Amino acid sequence: MAVHGVTRLYFGYSYDQPLPGDYNGDGTEGVGIFRPSSGLWAIRGVSRIYFGGSTDTPVPSDYDGDDLREIGIYRPSSGLWAIKGITRTYFGTTNNQPLPCNYDGSNTNSIGIFRDSNELWAVRGITRLYCGGTGDIPVIR
Repeated sequence: MAVHGVTRLYFGYSYDQPLPGDYNGDGTEGVGIFRPSSGLWAIRGVSRIYFGGSTDTPVPSDYDGDDLREIGIYRPSSGLWAIKGITRTYFGTTNNQPLPCNYDGSNTNSIGIFRDSNELWAVRGITRLYCGGTGDIPVIR
C-alpha cells in the first residue's frame, strides 16, 4: 500500500480485499484487509480475527455510533448480515449490493441494499425507495 507523500508499507497479499478504516478510535484511517479464502480480517496494529468466508462480502462500518468501524459481512446467498458483537439479521438477496451508511442522521450506519434490477434502495427499518436503473453505480458518500 502506498499513500502519496505519507507512507509506503506492505500488508496482505494480492488476493486480499483492502478495507481501510478507523478500527481503533485514533481518528485516522488504518490499514485493514479481508482474506475471503479463510475469513481472515487483519487490521494493522489492532487485530487479526476470523469472521466470514469465501462467498461473503465484507461490510465494515460504524453500526453502533461509537466512531469505530465494526467488522461485518453480508452473505448474498441467504441475505445474512453478521456484524461482529452487534447483530445477525437477514436483509436482501442474491444480486443486491450491500450499502451500509448513515441514512437517517442518527450517527449510526444502517443496513442497506441497492437492487439495480428493479431500482430498489432498501434500508432496514427506515425506507424502501425506487430510484436508478440497471447498471447504475450507487453513490452513498
